[in-house]
Amino acid sequence: MKQVLVPLSGNSVDSKLIEIACNVARRHKAGVHLIHVIKVARSLPLDAELEPELNRGKEVINRMEAMVEDEDLEVESDIIQAREVGPAVVGVAHEKNSDLIVVGLNHRKQLGEFSLGEVVSYILKNSPCPVMVYRR
Repeated sequence: MKQVLVPLSGNSVDSKLIEIACNVARRHKAGVHLIHVIKVARSLPLDAELEPELNRGKEVINRMEAMVEDEDLEVESDIIQAREVGPAVVGVAHEKNSDLIVVGLNHRKQLGEFSLGEVVSYILKNSPCPVMVYRR
């Protein structure tokens, strides 16, 4: 294993994802790649200037990068603008030859039933590598 990919959403589950990814990366002497995906509305061009979202993404990445660096692990990070989060994560996993994706899931229900949601479902179905899902 050379790289663990961690998609960050900016919510409270991110720090647990970093903890898990660092444990795995340390055990395998791997690096950690953090990404934050900014979802761009179809009414806007894909490269639209979304300053508030970009600033929030930078804040999330910087905070989580510091956690990985504290663990003395190699870290790489990207902020990506995309129409959909799931395909963007899978695309990065393909491009970077990720060996594992560590993704978070907030416990939610749709129509009274537990739901993985669109993003996690897409990643699980289309990932080129194993996926570890952490559900809070």
